[in-house]
Amino acid sequence: MKYDIVIVTHNSTEWLQGCFSALSRLDYDKQELHIIVVDNNSAFDTQKTLVYLQEKYKMFGAFDILVQKKNYGFGKACNIGAKAGNAPYIFMLNVDTKIEPDALKEMDIAIRRDEYGICGAFEMRQKPVEMGRHNDPATMECSWNSGACVVYRREVYENLGGFDENMFMYCEDVDLSWRIRASGYKLIYVPRSGVFHYTRRNDNKKEFQEYIFTTYNRLMMRYKYGDLKDRKDGRREYIHAIKMPRYFPFVRRVLLKNYIKHYFNIWPFYSWRFKNRDLVKRIPSTYIEGFEIMRNLYQFEPLRETPLVSIIIRTSNRPDVLRLTLQALRHQTYRNFEVIVQEDGSADARKMIEEEFGDLKIYYEATGEKVGRSKVGNLALARAKGEFFNFLDDDDFLYPEHIELMLASFEKYPDADFIVNGYMLFKQDTISISPYHFTVKAREYHAPARLDILTMCKQDQIPILSAMFRRHLYVKMGGLREDIDSNEDWGMWLRFLTLKPKYYTNNRATCAFVFPADNGEVDERIRSYRVNYDKVFEDKDLVFEFTARELNKMYNDNLVDMKNLVESGGINGFLNDNLAY
Repeated sequence: MKYDIVIVTHNSTEWLQGCFSALSRLDYDKQELHIIVVDNNSAFDTQKTLVYLQEKYKMFGAFDILVQKKNYGFGKACNIGAKAGNAPYIFMLNVDTKIEPDALKEMDIAIRRDEYGICGAFEMRQKPVEMGRHNDPATMECSWNSGACVVYRREVYENLGGFDENMFMYCEDVDLSWRIRASGYKLIYVPRSGVFHYTRRNDNKKEFQEYIFTTYNRLMMRYKYGDLKDRKDGRREYIHAIKMPRYFPFVRRVLLKNYIKHYFNIWPFYSWRFKNRDLVKRIPSTYIEGFEIMRNLYQFEPLRETPLVSIIIRTSNRPDVLRLTLQALRHQTYRNFEVIVQEDGSADARKMIEEEFGDLKIYYEATGEKVGRSKVGNLALARAKGEFFNFLDDDDFLYPEHIELMLASFEKYPDADFIVNGYMLFKQDTISISPYHFTVKAREYHAPARLDILTMCKQDQIPILSAMFRRHLYVKMGGLREDIDSNEDWGMWLRFLTLKPKYYTNNRATCAFVFPADNGEVDERIRSYRVNYDKVFEDKDLVFEFTARELNKMYNDNLVDMKNLVESGGINGFLNDNLAY
């Protein structure tokens, strides 16, 4: 049996049929699956249904039901289930899920790629609302794995003692993830292995439980791993939650009761800390909300159509940099896309692409002689066959759901000509280009800006990789300005805007824009942009016509922007930045 599938139940009758029906439809050898249900003292109907399902689904290698005398909570029940199996991989699966038929086959592929066994856990994708945290877009390495649908290497899980049983529910998955990483293992996200998870439905009781237990366990994790300052900050954060909680009936009363109670429950966390001092020193703890920089949530809907998308990459003599960008494209959850790689100069990247990326539909060409970024981009556009276009620089990244979310937005807004998503800004120190070594100093989330003619004529608001547009915009207005070699995308967006296209935005960041961390490099890059600032407007096609109503709306929108800048204290920075022009 390759996988022990551990499912915890507690009065879960409504979810059982859907969960086990989906498991029975797995495109996988069922004899390699051991179902272990740990029931936390459910009412009679849940236990009766489990016995019925045990009789119905005899195709599995084994199906065991372990009924407990009390509700032990999620973490302890998972540990009980793990001890009842012996497969090399322990698959923790929430009962309120439906696993996709190919999920375990995709999981097998991810596990086989880890040929040296350096990954301790592999997390599946959750639909329709995917986790909002940042994962490394190229390697899929993440800082913690959700316990709702995660596969652990048994040896790693057992060596670390599994979940902390002092956490009744919530945050126990983050806690174990930190210990796995501190032990030298990596955590991986597997976006093509998916489950449908019902947790985001309108369930006030469940949301209340999640809020209460997460708030409490975030505080207890500071006692377990943090220093004196962390613990002080944790208490201050908790008291703030009591003063200004999320709205639920009696929420302050419960929060206050738990705060008093936490002083009597500190010892198990302190005790573990003293016994594991060396491990605590290596814990990669961060106590921000979500335990990681968040990219925002988005509810995905299944796509009705699968049009061809063209990803256009310009590169020049740095194949090691391009390699990481292409690795990130491997993880796209949407499959029908082509990659148009146009190299400016000699064919340095050809060998690398042919030898390493035969699994991607890549069309590569090199110009031989240097012709410039804009010309290269237009050559790639001319070769693209997709209905939708998306530029991607050779040192930037797309997160796995980028294309899927873009197309879902086009289906949601059929009149849209282009969609703009949020993006992550990676502030990076580049150590060497070949081999490619770098250090990310900071990651920042950026929501998409409002796009109107006035703001776009003042400054480019769209990082080129964060926008996908329909082919007809390129057919009507052409591509990049070849007479300039920076701000060329700004010139293209402005020409598109002369058509008054319909556009929509998504707050979820689905791409990562790499920018220098060094202030000197930043200033140099900004200066290179400003060289062509005036030239952008030397374009006979930039003719905008407005009705009085449209001008009135733009005027009012800008008044609102100025008011927000004044209230947020950002007006001086805004004026200083713009006076520099």
